[in-house]
Amino acid sequence: MPIFLSFVFIVVAGAVHVTPVEADNIPSGVDAATAKHSKVHVWAMKDRYATGEPITVRVSGLPGNENDWLGIFYAFDGNEPRHVVYDISTQGKKKGYFTFPALDEAHRYEVRAFIKGSFSEEDYYPFEVIENNEIRGVVINEVMAVNAHTLPDPDFSKFSDWIELYNRSETYVDISG
Repeated sequence: MPIFLSFVFIVVAGAVHVTPVEADNIPSGVDAATAKHSKVHVWAMKDRYATGEPITVRVSGLPGNENDWLGIFYAFDGNEPRHVVYDISTQGKKKGYFTFPALDEAHRYEVRAFIKGSFSEEDYYPFEVIENNEIRGVVINEVMAVNAHTLPDPDFSKFSDWIELYNRSETYVDISG
């Protein structure tokens, strides 16, 4: 079942604060009975986002304080106010899905969970933002069309039309059809 969330965006001193209006769902894989008393857990919904794509995260195990919050930081930066890229108040929610605005810089980031307004992280989850042009998977890398006399085919000693495919992913891809 799709989950639809509404947000109010507020800009304060250059930082964007995103306030969820409704985000009261338990993440899949988290038992509802134990979520109230479990350690805080935060996940990005994907390990890799494209620039310009909103970042959706889920969290569980928060104590439900009005000043619990989630933040996006550059990976490996310290938990200091100057390192916060975006932050979201959980508005006293103990669990739920939250969406941050899109990030326009390709980089490695972490979403981190904090309670009681502190900068002592309870949990974090790394993710990456890549340029939209950094497409993963199989792409057409080169094309030689109407090859009458430019590049001979080394296997057949003829001038053939051809395309070169390149696999940009880290896994094998079956293109046999």
